[in-house]
Amino acid sequence: MKTKIGIIFLLISISLFSQSNEKKSFDEFLHENNDKIIYVDFWASWCKPCIKEIPKILKLSKDYKNSKIIFVFFSIDENLDSWENLSEELNIKSYEYNFNSHQFKKPKIFKELKLNSLPRYLIIKNSKIIDENAKKPSKRIVENLLK
Repeated sequence: MKTKIGIIFLLISISLFSQSNEKKSFDEFLHENNDKIIYVDFWASWCKPCIKEIPKILKLSKDYKNSKIIFVFFSIDENLDSWENLSEELNIKSYEYNFNSHQFKKPKIFKELKLNSLPRYLIIKNSKIIDENAKKPSKRIVENLLK
């Protein structure tokens, strides 16, 4: 499902908000997790295929909780209420890596990223994008990343 999304909005400026409303830039998040593989799931509350994948990703995050991989939910919802309500419904409201792009601060790593459809997956390792069009997360893909 191709949907044009304002990636320029994301690229111009992004700041991440965790559900606890703690401001943290994505660059800070990357720095804190430089030794991890970060699997980013771009999603939105209006994206049905995105919503369908979230429980599967949550299961993977539990299965690999003590590994070197982190699963990040990154909502592009401009309406924080929509994001918060659906986050609660999907049981990711308190998930540590559930972010929203509502506030603005430019993340260096997304400078060249073109987000044209959702869901979209991105893999980051050592603060560098290693796959900007990753396949949806699966046990097989995760195992390959951890090798």
